Amino acid sequence: MDWLEFRSTFGADFYNLKGKQFYSKNSPGGALDNGRAWQTARNELSLISENYFTLNKSFDAHKVNLVTGWSVQKNTSEYASAYAYDFENELLGYNSLGLGAQFQVSSNAYERFLASYLARANYSYDDRYLLTVSYRRDASSIFLENKWGSFYSGALAWNAKNEAFLESVDLISNLKFRTSWGQTGNQNIPIQGALLDGEISDYTFDGQYYTGVSASTLENKNLNWETSQQLNAGIDLGFFGNKLNIVADYYVTNTKDLLLYTPVSISTGFEFGWFNVGELKNSGYELAINYGLTTDIGFKWNTSLNITSSKNEILALGRDGEPIYIDVNFDTKVKDEVILQVGGSINDYFGYKVEGIYTAADYDVNGDLLPAVPSEGAGELPGDVKYKDISGPDGTPDGFIDAYDRTVIGNALPDFYGSFSNNFSFKGVELDVVFNFSYGNDIFNATKTRISAFTAAGNQTTEWLDSYVNNPSSTQYSRMTSSVPSELLIEDGSFLRLQTLRLGYNLPTSLTSKIKAQSVKVYLAANNLALFTKYSGYDPEVTSNQGGASFIQGFDYGAFPRAKTFLLGLNIQF
Repeated sequence: MDWLEFRSTFGADFYNLKGKQFYSKNSPGGALDNGRAWQTARNELSLISENYFTLNKSFDAHKVNLVTGWSVQKNTSEYASAYAYDFENELLGYNSLGLGAQFQVSSNAYERFLASYLARANYSYDDRYLLTVSYRRDASSIFLENKWGSFYSGALAWNAKNEAFLESVDLISNLKFRTSWGQTGNQNIPIQGALLDGEISDYTFDGQYYTGVSASTLENKNLNWETSQQLNAGIDLGFFGNKLNIVADYYVTNTKDLLLYTPVSISTGFEFGWFNVGELKNSGYELAINYGLTTDIGFKWNTSLNITSSKNEILALGRDGEPIYIDVNFDTKVKDEVILQVGGSINDYFGYKVEGIYTAADYDVNGDLLPAVPSEGAGELPGDVKYKDISGPDGTPDGFIDAYDRTVIGNALPDFYGSFSNNFSFKGVELDVVFNFSYGNDIFNATKTRISAFTAAGNQTTEWLDSYVNNPSSTQYSRMTSSVPSELLIEDGSFLRLQTLRLGYNLPTSLTSKIKAQSVKVYLAANNLALFTKYSGYDPEVTSNQGGASFIQGFDYGAFPRAKTFLLGLNIQF
């Protein structure tokens, strides 16, 4: 039965790590502990089995393709560590941890399962009308009582070029209209996200010291799959024998039951927990344009432009609908730099607006601030940052700078982003040039809280040399009086990057045939060669999110810049 096919695959991925370290009492690493040593071992195993039936049938102008099957995936991990210090006898080092007077032992293990069932049907009539419907059901061990999720999708397409009224139109070589609707699921949370997990905890009872176990995470039996529904409409265009191709798409995605690590009532005994807490809408467009040219003398040029624009809006936050404040944890003083609120957007930066600096005109003859000048009560001096008084307890400005004055001060999402590439070839010489770009995204330059606050010892930027205290006519602030998120830390992250520049030469066959090679190419390539941006940090495309939520982007707290790389290569095919 050549119309029926069964395929079964099995894969395994092993990861084993052993670590051993010993520091003598005479070494800098072991002097304070009178010698220290430890051993660690980690074993990870990932297994996956996929099994599918495929049916292909054609009759007259009809074509049918059916796929059904199942897959199972299992991930396991085991970890153990033993640490000892205060050695009287160091002869055996880490091979005899029992010789240490003090020691610590820890271990953990987990298993994770994912099972899936899939069914998909494709139908085509005369290669003009196309229909696809699919269904999948997934189960994840991450969830306690809602392990299963069902997801549906469907798509329609009309290949208008194959209609009789367009067959003789040479200008248009391809014209297809597409629309689709589909659901996808997300279960990407930590292994203990829904569980009541425990951790080693010391306590005293009846005057004695004991080691026990205390709860470390909040249990949520009702946690379930996050579901995204996307509606998409698109068009494929081809002109001049598909030398010019245009692909355009518009999409709207609604995500329900968002999986978020959110603050909880202190009465629970925890600060945060995993919940399905809201609904998010994403919409935007994607445009791809490609043109290829070949001349009679053998010169070839291919150019392509890809551009994407995306916006999102928080439609609901579940439970009480109150805003959720996210601390990125880059600093022990600056808190809650991101706000999630109904009507807002993911990655909204939250802080104080700035309306300049305090100057001598803001003070009376006694050196006190004038009544009409807002204050945060920090003993502001001329040259200090002046934050804007936006609101107060009754919803109107009250002359005090406090939590009521915080508002949205930026967003990490760009207005649009994409890439532009060109490929040239002529008589064996090839040149590839690729640019990446982003426009309209903001960067939270948290590094400024260390090098541009002008309030603490340590290296500071040279901006201070032209600040108000050194030049009374300057608008440059002399210090930040408070470690708070504000517009001073928000910068335009737009950029244009020369991502790839590659020059190659293909040796002529008259030379490659002498070594019986099909082709020989020598090339020189450079990556991240140039960056054009107004951002004051090293790189606007780097994120150093040290906590909070994984989707938070655009934070730069001493992030290491991307490296420039140069490569000289030789490619020989026999």
